[in-house]
Amino acid sequence: MCAKNKKSKFELITIGENVEIGDNCIIGSNCVIKDNVKIKDNVKLGNNVIISEGCYVDSNSYILANVFIDKNIKIDVGSVIINSMRSDKSEKSEVKAK
Repeated sequence: MCAKNKKSKFELITIGENVEIGDNCIIGSNCVIKDNVKIKDNVKLGNNVIISEGCYVDSNSYILANVFIDKNIKIDVGSVIINSMRSDKSEKSEVKAK
């Protein structure tokens, strides 16, 4: 558990098995990162983000607070994710930065 400062309550961050998190990442409170997820360098996750199994988040991406990322989604370098993302369960989905 992580605390923001002495006055705040403890906030839970849950990280599954076989998860890789790169350098200089910021993970907000109450985030859940499920199994087999890879997060590259300089990624920021807002509070209450859920990243499902098998996802890949490339460098310099930002996922805003209260976003759900479904299974097997690939987020391209420099992306900003503002809404939850659902995937077609039959294949991997990819999001490219604009």
